[in-house]
Amino acid sequence: MKTIVTSLLALTFVGVGCGSSKSGASISCYVANQQICYEDPTPTAAQLDNLPVKCSSDSGEYLQPAKCPQTGFIGKCTFSAADGPEVDRFYTGVDPVYQQSFCETVALGTWSTTF
Repeated sequence: MKTIVTSLLALTFVGVGCGSSKSGASISCYVANQQICYEDPTPTAAQLDNLPVKCSSDSGEYLQPAKCPQTGFIGKCTFSAADGPEVDRFYTGVDPVYQQSFCETVALGTWSTTF
């Protein structure tokens, strides 16, 4: 019985190690019809699980490593989301004044016009 438990613990440990190695590459989701690209520069395990689902639900383009488009970029909000650090990039078609205000007062993030 002790050997079986030890083997199960070893398998569990190896599984955790393998999962965390995926978190090195950045991830992004570009949703063209919403003029936004969600980027997780150093994704947590939760972000690795959450962003692909969100992206699929929004009919976005999921990429790893992250590759938000530069064309039409107007500003970004860098903030701490519940599941980890996030950068939301906004594109032509959104109101930059509103997005900056939302970023700074609601998301408690930092607004920038540098890509």
